[in-house]
Amino acid sequence: MTLLGRFSLVGVLNTALGYSLIFFLMFLGVGAYLSNAGGYLVGFFFSFFMNKNFVFRSKGRYLQESLKFLLFMGLAYLLNLTVLTMLLRFDVNAYLSQVIAGASYSVAIYLSSRKWVFLQS
Repeated sequence: MTLLGRFSLVGVLNTALGYSLIFFLMFLGVGAYLSNAGGYLVGFFFSFFMNKNFVFRSKGRYLQESLKFLLFMGLAYLLNLTVLTMLLRFDVNAYLSQVIAGASYSVAIYLSSRKWVFLQS
């Protein structure tokens, strides 16, 4: 399986996990932003370990890579929130807004992980 194939597989699993939690929280009446934060918090831990060990097969130091991953995930999450906020302000459906915002996040994570976080792949 190629690097992009492994990343895509982990992305699908992480997306299923994250959106299940986001939509479940929204169904329970939790607001869009707090639901989004909960889904991405759980996704951070799953994503880091799967990307480090399965996708990029990095032998780098956990602390160094986890800090870089956290930094770039934070930047990607800010991008996600920016897109989500813009879409919600234009009255785009909240569920569709979550999906579109998530796509921007996924592209940012792949590029930063490949170029700056897991260099030993």
